[in-house]
Amino acid sequence: MKYCVITFFALFTASANAQEKPVKRNEYKAIGITYSSYAKPQSSSLYQTNLLQNPNTYDDVRRNIGVTFSYTQMNFIKNFGVEFGIGLELMMTDNSFRFTLPPLSDPTEMNLNDSRSNAGFVHIPLHYVHRIELKNRFTLFPKIGVDAKVLIINPEYGTGIYTDSLNNINYSLGYETTQLYSNGPFQNVFLNGMIGANLTWSTQKGATFGLQLAFSVQIIPNTLLTRIRDIQYKKDGEVVFDSNKFNGDYYYYDQNGQLVYQPPTKTSDFLAENKMTNFSIGVSYVFGK
Repeated sequence: MKYCVITFFALFTASANAQEKPVKRNEYKAIGITYSSYAKPQSSSLYQTNLLQNPNTYDDVRRNIGVTFSYTQMNFIKNFGVEFGIGLELMMTDNSFRFTLPPLSDPTEMNLNDSRSNAGFVHIPLHYVHRIELKNRFTLFPKIGVDAKVLIINPEYGTGIYTDSLNNINYSLGYETTQLYSNGPFQNVFLNGMIGANLTWSTQKGATFGLQLAFSVQIIPNTLLTRIRDIQYKKDGEVVFDSNKFNGDYYYYDQNGQLVYQPPTKTSDFLAENKMTNFSIGVSYVFGK
């Protein structure tokens, strides 16, 4: 009987000691929301336009912002793991560009509406992750890898309006990813290099919450362009500039003496390049086994 009591006490003590040690998960799953601050739009180097004559074109432009809802999973062998998942991101791009209308004798500086329009992406992360156990139920996950963003909402050109007394400007606005000389099948895919970390904290009851920080830099040349066209400017109720009738139509005689009609010529469209480089911060709820 004495030996049975000693054996039971030994097993009970070993079981209690094992329960005191934190159980390492080999699979973490997380649902989260992330806020991203993107680089400010800038002049596109892919095309030239004669509406970018004002050196202060982008002074009033704010940073683009994005919100991502995601599901991710981290699988580990010991403390070495890989993270993958899928998310849906809504990017809000700034449209408050300033430009100068070139054909006017007294060039008029215009500023588009201080507004934002939306572009949607599927976000696909793939990261290497390392696990570092900290005190007080904290765990740190440094990570490095790539993020792919696939454009799925490509807004058609719409109409905006800027009003100042009797002067107003109408324009069409939209986005495209077309590159000069590079219209490949992956032109709507943006690939970024990412470095960041997740810090998680577990409650005594086992619920785990995470805080994540990351910095991401675009590593392939695909470009999301904001295109503004069909610009019409009215002054005192009369049209004084129309980007689709830059020089107007006229007749002229060619070298053979034939009368030839010259249709109105258009200006180059206004283009802004939206960089995908961003800093992001987010929160998540973590579960797994």
